[in-house]
Amino acid sequence: MKVICISGKARHGKDTVAEMLKEEIEQNAKTAPDSLKAPSVLIFHYADLLKFICKKCFHWNGEKDEPGRALLQYVGTDVVREQNPDYWVDFVVSLLHLFPDKWDIVILPDCRFPNEIEKMKQAGYDVTHVHVVRPELLSKTHQSKTAAHISENAMQGVTPDVLISNNGTLNDLQKSIHRNYLTILSAKKYLNDLSKEQKRIYATFASVSKTSSPQTIKSKPFTVLVDVDNVLIDTLSSWIFYLNTVYHKFVFPKDITKWDISKFYPDLTKEQIFEPLTLPQFWEMVKPIPKASEYLQAFLQDDYQVFLCTASFPQSMSAKANILQKWFPFIPWENVIVCDRKQQILGDVLIDDNPGNLLGGRYTGILMDAPYNRNVSNITYRAKDWDQINECVRALYTAKQAQKDRSEK
Repeated sequence: MKVICISGKARHGKDTVAEMLKEEIEQNAKTAPDSLKAPSVLIFHYADLLKFICKKCFHWNGEKDEPGRALLQYVGTDVVREQNPDYWVDFVVSLLHLFPDKWDIVILPDCRFPNEIEKMKQAGYDVTHVHVVRPELLSKTHQSKTAAHISENAMQGVTPDVLISNNGTLNDLQKSIHRNYLTILSAKKYLNDLSKEQKRIYATFASVSKTSSPQTIKSKPFTVLVDVDNVLIDTLSSWIFYLNTVYHKFVFPKDITKWDISKFYPDLTKEQIFEPLTLPQFWEMVKPIPKASEYLQAFLQDDYQVFLCTASFPQSMSAKANILQKWFPFIPWENVIVCDRKQQILGDVLIDDNPGNLLGGRYTGILMDAPYNRNVSNITYRAKDWDQINECVRALYTAKQAQKDRSEK
């Protein structure tokens, strides 16, 4: 039996995600071969029994307003869990044990404590933990007393298998569930279950990253090297959003004024801070930098040679590869280089947000402006966006052509 545990704060969309996920499962079953049985899906709540008790014994009217939530928290947590923390999860586990063949997939959309996930795993079920967050409500939830209750905050610091951001329309939410559908159903560690294509990409990346001498790029009029994180894709914003959501922090991208992000999360370990970068579901959240795709395509149309250069954790290579293919499908994989020391790569221009990568290379550096690199002053070219990057690249190309013309005379 597959058990999908959904966590998240009140009104962030847990039940909506559960219903959409059930619909996604049933829709996919319709397109499966006739020989495959459609899975039986149950949506059940830890609080279903609690609500029954509150209605029958405490005259609750069923409304989940502030008094209603306070009553549920009092009975469910302050009294019952205080005396038996496993009371609610044990009830659900025992129910599922009584009907082992009744359902293929059980969705629990109200997981509020870590033991409500761990006890399911201990019971032998295949468990996926999905966390739902609605960014616009993160600060508002602190305005009520029920939002400060332990039942609303006990999941702080627990890393989910899948993070669903409910930051758009219902259609956007449905698309997010569709994208994460297979991960939710499998929850397998990414590098342990790669497709043949992903393995090919990983092997290509790994072989490139082992290169120790400067890489020579095939001759073309002009070669542009482009960093990936925070130049092509907005990794930092998603990284901060993830850490804020999991650990209940309130850090903003503008606050990151130093390269070392750990300085702004002093109570988190290095492992906690960098863990998101190793998770495939994290990369599903990352969006492209505005106009990056537009200008890269323009460079290619003008016969510039474009190479993407990135440093990556081995665990995230395949996920990052999928994101690059999604947002920049016109860049072939042989033009993607994984390398920490970008000075090894030969080109005319390197666009990067790390000032250190612009020093010592055989290229002209263009620094992508960010709060964490504004303390560096010895930079010739600094661009605040892709409009300015385009202007710099075009100017450098013109200068190179002029120099070539002079040398040929």
